[in-house]
Amino acid sequence: MRTFLAFKYHEEITDSEIDAALSRVKNHYYNPENLNLELNTRGVSNKTIGAYVIDLKETSLKWPSIYEEKGDYLITYSPPSNWKEYSKTRVIENGPKELLSHILGNKYEDNIFSAPTCFAVFSNDKSEMNIYTDSIGFTRLYEYHGEKGVFWSNRPGVLPLLANEKAEMSKDGWSSLAAIGWFGSNSSPIEGVTRIDPGIAIQAHAKLDKPRNQIDYGAFNSLISYRPQSSLNYKEIAENMRNTLDSYQDLWDVPYTVDLSGGKDSRICAATAISAGIENITFRTIANYDDELEVAKSLLNKVNQTDNHMIINPLSQIDEKEKILRKKPIKDRMKLYFLNTDGDCTPAVVQNNVTEKMIYSKTKKIKVAGVLGNIAKPFYLNSYKQVEKFSKLKNDAAFEKLKLSLFKYEAVSENANKRAIGLVKSQLQKGKGMGINGTKLLDYFSLVDYGRRWPPQGNLIDSFSIFYSNELIKQSMNMTTEERMEYKFFTGVTKYLVPEWENQEYFKLSIEKDERSNKKMRLWQTSDKDDIEGILKRPKLWNEYFDENKLKQLWENAKIDNLGIYTNAIEKLFYRVIMIAHFEEYLDDLNSGIS
Repeated sequence: MRTFLAFKYHEEITDSEIDAALSRVKNHYYNPENLNLELNTRGVSNKTIGAYVIDLKETSLKWPSIYEEKGDYLITYSPPSNWKEYSKTRVIENGPKELLSHILGNKYEDNIFSAPTCFAVFSNDKSEMNIYTDSIGFTRLYEYHGEKGVFWSNRPGVLPLLANEKAEMSKDGWSSLAAIGWFGSNSSPIEGVTRIDPGIAIQAHAKLDKPRNQIDYGAFNSLISYRPQSSLNYKEIAENMRNTLDSYQDLWDVPYTVDLSGGKDSRICAATAISAGIENITFRTIANYDDELEVAKSLLNKVNQTDNHMIINPLSQIDEKEKILRKKPIKDRMKLYFLNTDGDCTPAVVQNNVTEKMIYSKTKKIKVAGVLGNIAKPFYLNSYKQVEKFSKLKNDAAFEKLKLSLFKYEAVSENANKRAIGLVKSQLQKGKGMGINGTKLLDYFSLVDYGRRWPPQGNLIDSFSIFYSNELIKQSMNMTTEERMEYKFFTGVTKYLVPEWENQEYFKLSIEKDERSNKKMRLWQTSDKDDIEGILKRPKLWNEYFDENKLKQLWENAKIDNLGIYTNAIEKLFYRVIMIAHFEEYLDDLNSGIS
């Protein structure tokens, strides 16, 4: 559990005041009841500015948190996954020195970093601080303007602790989560805390008369801008994916676990890992669906990797006496999930068990999953007929389609929907400001809002996706309608990387065959049932975001298996209810550290 934090106070701050602020952060995030943690806190400060990284003393990351060269400093939360592009020697031991040298010579030019990336540079005798993230802003960085200064962190809850100010729920943020399933645009779970936009560097000076600046250095624009492109270049994309993975894996000295389902995204990840020749590797399949498991087995058999196949049985925790999937109480799970994410997490995670050791353990393996695979798919317009229909709406096309795709729950309150719609419009307007129009705005939204804000990997530096490739992002924004509809990227790149997998079919989820319900895996079929009914009896926890009567009726229908084709969607809605119902309690705990 690694934390980055930085600050620019309005007045000069003493070492003891910095120590007090750091203590508030550590007391909240690094004080588990059953574990005696040894921490390593490294950083730099000068007069009004500072940046620090807090981590476990024992780490698997080879890149140091702090590097100094002739009075200039590099403070690294997450080194760029494509760091070798900024290294002449391409040797990990020289990486920090060469990255620092590059930044000092090119503060806002030629900096197209791949996710995950977040670091700060102190230059000019520590009088100036610049903070960078990856070009699409996937790695989380939040900002808060308090009474005493401006604060930044990868954790939104760190910011009120640094400012020593009470944290409150963001109605805009939680309305967005209730309505569409993630914190849209630059919203967050905490009022006043905003997510930094893609391609933005933070500049702060130690001098009192110089305010902080947000500098758009063109990295994001350079990736998403229009380029004449006759067709996808599979070789360029595949090579960049493989090179970025090669660069990233040199940062760690641990095995790799690659998710492999029957779908398109995980197949690209597995193909890249195999093509890159990663030796210490395991391919993981969660056996939610029997047919999907067979697809994964067939793929690995073709490349002689069956011995490296790990199959996870989701039913392994079923209580034999009660014949029910037994989980930790929801309240205990949410406490740990919020501690790790401050609420900015994918609602689907709430169904999973979590322990303190999972959060506070040294990284023992790198997880590779198909995050951002949506950017190469017909994500919102999935037929030629839909493309033709919405293209006629011109610049209203994206918003009208998103209204239909995202705002589908009658149980979400009218006020929550209104707030969420405002955030969607705000994001689309940013796209228009970059010259993106018509249905292309849906591709932009799929990347920068859903793709950047929904996945939980934005807060994990020991989790990687092959789709972080800058070359893929660049070309995906210029795909033809046919390439997107026919999934040309997936077939073309897979064939280039692992020819043995050409023409291998993908798993298709059957609407008629509801295996999750048949296997008793739905929330209302597990030990979570009683906890959720307890939540529904306390509507004050959630009725600002949901209609009481409609939500309770959905629950009654769910218990008697009367949801039909909407079963998946309604289960996801209750994930959101669970999060909202428990967040105030988490904020009470957070605010107990404010002096």
